[in-house]
Amino acid sequence: MVKTFQVYLSGKKCTYSCMHCRAHLADHDDLISKSFQGSQGRAYLFNNVVNVRIGQSEERYLLTGLHAVADIHCESCKTTIGWKYEQAFESSQKYKEGKYIIELIHLIKENGWDDYFAWNNCKSNKNFDSFAFFDLKSSSSNCAKKQAQKIT
Repeated sequence: MVKTFQVYLSGKKCTYSCMHCRAHLADHDDLISKSFQGSQGRAYLFNNVVNVRIGQSEERYLLTGLHAVADIHCESCKTTIGWKYEQAFESSQKYKEGKYIIELIHLIKENGWDDYFAWNNCKSNKNFDSFAFFDLKSSSSNCAKKQAQKIT
């Protein structure tokens, strides 16, 4: 039996992980779009993913037309989490080639999201009330601590 080593997306980066086993799947910087539809609901389009196994390519009719896609499976728990666009047959869909869809039902956000939302709020000076569920008091950034004071 071969031991599979997982890629760990380290640092204070915001990451997306497998909901079922918590294996890291993608970095927030690789997120292209949140406006996709999967077979089980909403899905995200990513430029790069890690810790996945790519299945056999097959042609499927999706909402945007005919595509050659390959299912992707979490390397750790073997759950089918989405697909990779291998080929798009319509010119307007070519931007998807080589990109990955992961369905939201299989994703969980981890690492640094507290600081990410606080930093974005300080940067844009927007109302922060919608993110009140984050524990910003334990955050390392001064801006996040100020936001936590406003919330509580």
